Amino acid sequence: MSQSSPKIKSLPLQLILSDDQLIALGQIAAQWAYLESEIAQHTDLTARIHGLPVPKEIDYVSFDHRITAWRTTVESIKVAERERATILRVINKISDMQHERHRTIHARWRLEKGGRLVAFNDRGRNVFEWNLSTEKLWKVVRKVSQLNAELGELQIPHPTDAPPSHRKPSKPGR
Repeated sequence: MSQSSPKIKSLPLQLILSDDQLIALGQIAAQWAYLESEIAQHTDLTARIHGLPVPKEIDYVSFDHRITAWRTTVESIKVAERERATILRVINKISDMQHERHRTIHARWRLEKGGRLVAFNDRGRNVFEWNLSTEKLWKVVRKVSQLNAELGELQIPHPTDAPPSHRKPSKPGR
């Protein structure tokens, strides 16, 4: 790891990650935090527009609870099937990405002979080992960023039986 920053030099625990790898991990964490906030906002607005109670699970720490609340809300509203399918595709992509994000952010690391970096978790029910590289980390950054872009393009679905004046597209957080 580059020791260019006095702040890094003063840390009691020095990680074996390069500055680029740490920046990528920070990007993943920040991009995912934004994504989860947008999921909560999308769920909240969709429920309110459709006269449903806002699921309390959107405020839970657990991602699984949040994504399930969003999916359940979208599945229970009265909208055109094409509109629902578009949103559910994004929900599925985000759900599919969760495992990769989790094993990236919640890993421990070790450096093996030849300088190969391995991310791992060797306890609990989520045991894994993953050969990691700066390129792989940036690939995860790009995937999460793309999911944020897709989520940002989603319109809040308005009821199909609402008068035209009430069916203006809405975007959360924009």
